[in-house]
Amino acid sequence: MMSTESYGNFSYNHVNSEAEAVAEEVRINGWSKVVKVFDQSFVSKVGNLLEDIYQQQEKLFGRDVLEDIDEVDQVRCLTRFDSIFLGILRHKRLKSITEELLGTAHILMLQNAVISKGGIRHHQSSWHRDIPYQNFISSEPLAINMLLVLDQFDEKTGATELLPYSHKLSQLPSDKFIEKHKIAINAQAGDVLVFDSMIYHRAGLNRSKNTRKGLNSQLCKPFIRPQYQHDIVVPSEFILDEYDRQLLGQTFPIAMDESEFRERRIFRKQKNEK
Repeated sequence: MMSTESYGNFSYNHVNSEAEAVAEEVRINGWSKVVKVFDQSFVSKVGNLLEDIYQQQEKLFGRDVLEDIDEVDQVRCLTRFDSIFLGILRHKRLKSITEELLGTAHILMLQNAVISKGGIRHHQSSWHRDIPYQNFISSEPLAINMLLVLDQFDEKTGATELLPYSHKLSQLPSDKFIEKHKIAINAQAGDVLVFDSMIYHRAGLNRSKNTRKGLNSQLCKPFIRPQYQHDIVVPSEFILDEYDRQLLGQTFPIAMDESEFRERRIFRKQKNEK
């Protein structure tokens, strides 16, 4: 029963769980913060692993090349390197939130990390959406981001800045509007920021002497093309459960032709009839 006093004939939302509360905030405000999802030991392990992976990626291309294409201190395609990254998305609280916002049919679009060094402006410090170059809006989220905080986000280290409700805007507002209405989200290591991928946001400038790391997982409806071919690059020795295979896109394969498309429909029908 609704406790808020009101009048008039209208429907209202019911919230009975953390996942429903977070989903309500994301749908309306464009973002929400889920606190204390992972402990310090876990985030330290992930942070150290990201540093090692980035060194591998920088060595492969060379720092000069990465600087030339604005890729310095960005760690990409994490599912290729360690099964711990898929495990993050399997966390009960995060999986429930994902299903509440995207339904049970969703895949991993990308999983990258940003390493923000003190005093250095990062490429992600420009206002952007995480479905770039698209200005349409939708009534329901097409994709969401789950940003795992690995080092404290605050005024000194550079908290992520968001423009609330901008996931419902077809264009970026004026500089004056942004300056007046933007918010900076302080968060502790182990917290997860959840936001609609169409909200305008940017990484804050790290004014401290410390490194700030964040791991960004973007999940989407399965009709959106992922950034990487996760189902191909994931190492064969990884032990995957059914949800992992779904995230990697293995349960939503693209048919080669009309025959394969129909054969798959026959298989699904027979499976459902058992």
